[in-house]
Amino acid sequence: MTNKKERFTPGPWEVHDNIGRKGEMGIVSDGAPCIIAIMGNQKAWPLKASANARLIAAAPEMLEALQYAEKLLGERGPAGCTFGISKVIAKALGE
Repeated sequence: MTNKKERFTPGPWEVHDNIGRKGEMGIVSDGAPCIIAIMGNQKAWPLKASANARLIAAAPEMLEALQYAEKLLGERGPAGCTFGISKVIAKALGE
């Protein structure tokens, strides 16, 4: 079985300008050098491209934080309180 951490490019992911064609904003990974996504020309959609890029770039840290929260709540919280968190983690991992 594949390790869950190997299902996606490891973080950190960062937003960079001018990836690919001039003027495109994208997300790159330093953990395994590659382009994660190209958001499009930042001059055409400056606010939307930037907001989308920041959200996608934060995905690895958000997943890690959710996994930690699920562990803490599962150990200390009432039964069933992690259902929503578990569902989002499973979606992120393709389960």
